[in-house]
Amino acid sequence: MFYMNKASGRKMRPFFIILFISMLLQGEELRIGYDNSSLSNYSKKDMKIATELWMTEFIQDIGYTVTSTFYDDPELMAADLNQGKLDYVTAFGLVFVKYFDLENLSDGFSGGSKNIEDSNFITLVSQNSANKDWKDLHKASIILQENDKEAELYVQDALLRANGKVDIELIPIRSRQRAVIQLFFGKADAAVVTLNTFKLAKELNPQIGKKLRIMENSGITSSGLGFFRKGLDPKAKKLMIESALRLDSDVRGRQMLALFQTESIIETKLEDLQPIKKLYERYMRLSKKAGLEDFTTKKKASKGK
Repeated sequence: MFYMNKASGRKMRPFFIILFISMLLQGEELRIGYDNSSLSNYSKKDMKIATELWMTEFIQDIGYTVTSTFYDDPELMAADLNQGKLDYVTAFGLVFVKYFDLENLSDGFSGGSKNIEDSNFITLVSQNSANKDWKDLHKASIILQENDKEAELYVQDALLRANGKVDIELIPIRSRQRAVIQLFFGKADAAVVTLNTFKLAKELNPQIGKKLRIMENSGITSSGLGFFRKGLDPKAKKLMIESALRLDSDVRGRQMLALFQTESIIETKLEDLQPIKKLYERYMRLSKKAGLEDFTTKKKASKGK
C-alpha cells in the first residue's frame, strides 16, 4: 500500500486536482498543465506513485480522455496555454502573475483550507525577542521552506521596504513544520511559515505557543491555485467546478481529500491573484532601485508528460 507523509501530501494538492478532473470526464477531453518547478525530486517520485494508485483505484473503468503535462519551466506552460494547447493550469500564485497573461485565464478551483487565512504566510519570532517589525530583523537569520519562492519574495519585499536592502541569512529547510521546531530551539531569529502550520504546531506542543509569537501576518496565501483557459466550453467548466465543490459530500471524495492532506476544494477567482501581484510588482520596483537582480527568475527547463 502507498503511504504519503504530510509534507508530500500538501505539496501534491494541485496534482490531486488533475486526478479528480479525470474522474469527472466521460468521453470528453481536457488538457491539463501542472507546474512542478517548485517541487523536489522526492515529490515528483510521489506524484508518479500516486498517479498509478488513483488511476488503478478509481479511473480505469471510466471512459475519458485526459492529457496531463508536467512543466519544470512555467514559461513553457504559459506559452502552451496561450497557444490553446492547455485547458486547465495549476500553479502557485507567483507563477501566474510572473509568467501568464491573466487575460487568458478564467476562474477555476483548487485544493485548500475552508478558512483561506490559514494559508497566509506569517513571520514568527521568539516571545522574548526585541523584534517588533522588519527593521529589527536587520542582519537576522530567517528560516523558510526550501524552494518556496513566494515566502522568499515576501521576505525580500519586507526587508527592502523596511531597510532598503536585503542583508539577512536565509536558512532553507525541508518543511514548514521543521522551521517552527528549529525556531523553537533557537536556531534562528525568525521563521516564515503559514498560519495553519503554527496552529498545528501549538496543538501538538503547547510550549511552542508560549515561546513563539507572530510578528506579522502577510495576507499572502501560500496555496496553489487552478484556473481554466478563457474560452473553454462554459458547460464543461461549470460541471467541473460544481462537482469539485461537492467532493467532500461522499465517502470516496473525503478519502481523496484526506490522502492529499486537503481540507476542501475551493473556487479560485482571478482576483485571488491581486495580493501576490501587487507584492511582486512592488518588489520589482524596490529591487531595481536597490540594484538587485530578480531572484525569482529561473533557468529554462523542459517539460514532459
